[in-house]
Amino acid sequence: MKNNKILNPFYAFLILAISVFMVGCEGDINDENYLSEKLVSFSFDPIIILAEGDTGMIEGEVYASTASTEDRTFAIYVDGATSTATMDQILAMPYSVTIPAGSLSASMEFYWYNDGNLGFGGKTIVVGMQAVAGVDQPTSFDGNFSDGTLVVSEGMLTVTAKDFCPDIQLSIEIELDNYPEEFYWYITDASGNVVASPGPYAIYANPYSGYPSGYEILVELCLPAGSYTFYSYDDYGDGGGPIIVTSGGVTIYETDGTYAGGENTDFTLCNQIETWYIDADGDGYSNYDEINSCERPENGFSLSELSGGIFSDCDDSNASVYPGALEIADFIDNNCDGQIDEGFDVLASLTNLLTGGSSKTWKVKSDVGQHFGLGPVGGLIPCEWYGAGPDEKVGTGMYDDRWTFNSDGTIHHITNGTIYGRSAQVYAELGNNGTGSEDGADLYNYIYSDYYSNWNFTNPGQISINLTGNNGFFGYYTGGSHSYELWDYTDNELYLRTVDGAGEFTWWFILTKLDETDDFGILFEEDFEAYANLDQISGDWTNYVEEGSRDWTAGTTTDTGNPGSTIAKIGAYNSGDASTVSWLITPQIDLDAQEFEFFDFESSNSFSDGSELELLISTDWDGTDAGVSSATWTSLPGTIVPDATFYQDWIYSGLVDLSPYSGTAHIAFKYTANSSNYGTYEIDNVKVFVQN
Repeated sequence: MKNNKILNPFYAFLILAISVFMVGCEGDINDENYLSEKLVSFSFDPIIILAEGDTGMIEGEVYASTASTEDRTFAIYVDGATSTATMDQILAMPYSVTIPAGSLSASMEFYWYNDGNLGFGGKTIVVGMQAVAGVDQPTSFDGNFSDGTLVVSEGMLTVTAKDFCPDIQLSIEIELDNYPEEFYWYITDASGNVVASPGPYAIYANPYSGYPSGYEILVELCLPAGSYTFYSYDDYGDGGGPIIVTSGGVTIYETDGTYAGGENTDFTLCNQIETWYIDADGDGYSNYDEINSCERPENGFSLSELSGGIFSDCDDSNASVYPGALEIADFIDNNCDGQIDEGFDVLASLTNLLTGGSSKTWKVKSDVGQHFGLGPVGGLIPCEWYGAGPDEKVGTGMYDDRWTFNSDGTIHHITNGTIYGRSAQVYAELGNNGTGSEDGADLYNYIYSDYYSNWNFTNPGQISINLTGNNGFFGYYTGGSHSYELWDYTDNELYLRTVDGAGEFTWWFILTKLDETDDFGILFEEDFEAYANLDQISGDWTNYVEEGSRDWTAGTTTDTGNPGSTIAKIGAYNSGDASTVSWLITPQIDLDAQEFEFFDFESSNSFSDGSELELLISTDWDGTDAGVSSATWTSLPGTIVPDATFYQDWIYSGLVDLSPYSGTAHIAFKYTANSSNYGTYEIDNVKVFVQN
């Protein structure tokens, strides 16, 4: 490459002045040479940084799209209108550049001197290439002709020299409005000392007085690491033009000018700006937020600290949601793959949640705030306008209500005699029976008996529980569609909302399942620990063998699901009996002595092999062995261990609601087997609860 330099500064700028006259030649470049890809282009604009008193050289690159068999020389001209460097700052520059034969590139050398006036924003020399016949000289090009992606742009090469900043560079971009004399800015350090400003402040005569409207000002500062405050101020109090304050590519302050009388922004400058990725839920995966700052922001993590990844958490408010998480049936995209509950029958899963496989009872979760409340129709914020405090509605007829979901599609609403609701809807749909007390629009302790409704799901994008028949409702009678959106849920809670019959409000409810210890007292309990191994179950129990020779005996289990416990068991294996029917019946239970009773137990099998265990109740058994067969026995919906369950697992029955029954009752476990189906069943932790 041949690189001709002019070392005399005066002569260099004589050439510069002459070249300004020749700029118009560039307009002749636009010919058909684009089609031949005979392109010559500048590369990126180079920048050199110099300390005061130092000299230095920086290269500007020129590239060609094709090689030539001969040297190619291009004259270089300077655009004096846009260049800002002085003769004291440019020591030498090329007036031509030659791309050698067979080569695709060449370099130009620019020599600079920092005379103390470069500034942190820098000074520039803007150059172009004179036109050459048969060759196109754009500033840059992208793509290529052959596939139709060629994009060509014309322009200049800007070479910049900046003052060296030993600390941290700060840029302030200002666009003045129609009244620049009103505008003022300044920066203070942590001690309140002014470290930068455009000059002395003078009301309505500030340093930018006389500048034209729309004039753009760039202020480059060099400040040591530390804490600062940027102030913008307008004497008249109506704001000014746009302002942007940046450092290291990070925006510190930005306004469109609507800052009235003024604003101030605190910021910190540091020698090393870090990139932080936000992981608000702490699951090791970041959402789509990143912050460049000196200090760690709240919930901010470096890339190396994230166990998962960046820009990949589809819900950064839920720690169980992240790429690769276990997908469960909860209407959420747990694993962030864009699918919800893939691989699950969601409604079947919800049915099991509500019923426990047979029946499950729920109540209003009165001990937490916002268990009941209201908001605007269509509102998405629970209890936006009002939320009841813990136990705030005691004595209204709400908190003693119970709802038992049954797997047959029925729901039993136990009202305990009274309900709570909106008076207009209660009177219109349930009738005015002259009971209850009004409190504004509310009606409390309205006398209303237990009833059954039917329930089902609809899924038009948001799962709803629909109650049909007998005006079924949850918590507070609102009338309307009797359809409750399942806004959210957990294993123990349902979050519901509905719109009232008048279309005035959205009503919110939290139900919780009725299996918490605090909800019950124990009426009867048997854990069989008082029995020795192989003892016959006796005492208050009735152990009756209707057919065969096997009765219920005690045993000690080593099952992993219930290790070391004494249990009651029955099995016909090796009995030699053609048929086995064996009953284990609880002591009598007085169902009239209290309002609500529930029954539960645990069961397991040791290869039940087709034998059967039933859960039954009778209110007319006389207590004798002879009367067992003649009594009326009704099946109860509690869950009994399935035949195919692993033999060491123990299955919880769920709460069995006994409130449909009255009088004196007995609950029986009835075992049936024959010579072909003779497996073993085991039970433990049998309890009858009384609702507190």
